[in-house]
Amino acid sequence: MRLSRRTRTTQWGTYSGSLMLYRQVTAPSAHDPVKVSGFMIGVCIAVAALGVLILVMSGSMMLQGEFSASGTGRSRWMTPPIAFLLGLGLALSPIGIVWQERHFGRVRDRSDETWRSVLSLAPDHVFFHEGPAEGFYLWRQVTPELWASEPREVAAVVGHYLEHPEDRPELGTHPSVERALSLS
Repeated sequence: MRLSRRTRTTQWGTYSGSLMLYRQVTAPSAHDPVKVSGFMIGVCIAVAALGVLILVMSGSMMLQGEFSASGTGRSRWMTPPIAFLLGLGLALSPIGIVWQERHFGRVRDRSDETWRSVLSLAPDHVFFHEGPAEGFYLWRQVTPELWASEPREVAAVVGHYLEHPEDRPELGTHPSVERALSLS
């Protein structure tokens, strides 16, 4: 499997009373193959085995010269040539199943880039949307360990608002964006 490069850029902005740090992530290429699950491999083996069984049984009937349906009622339309084609289709269908599973089996972001909120700072809380500390944290519970592995601009801004609670009411306004840009 080929690994594609992910580029990141960041942008500060405001949303519903919070100062938000957005990270622009260039998604992996939509053409990167996806690993097929063990369950799907099992389904493919079962379908192929059923197809080969039907193929062999109908092929042996045709080799014996039997080309018409043997049976009564509704099963008269299933002649050995039709069964042979059905078995051939089932035997070859795992190729299509694997191709479909690798290309469309999992929900993936197929766009070139997405915006994901990394951090939300409001006057009464900090919310990490991704990173080492996922979840809702009140300011009094936020410790340097929670944001130490985040980018430098996150540490500078969170550190400022931790040390200066009197500045927290400005969060979600244009001055908070200017302060975040100057600290980054």
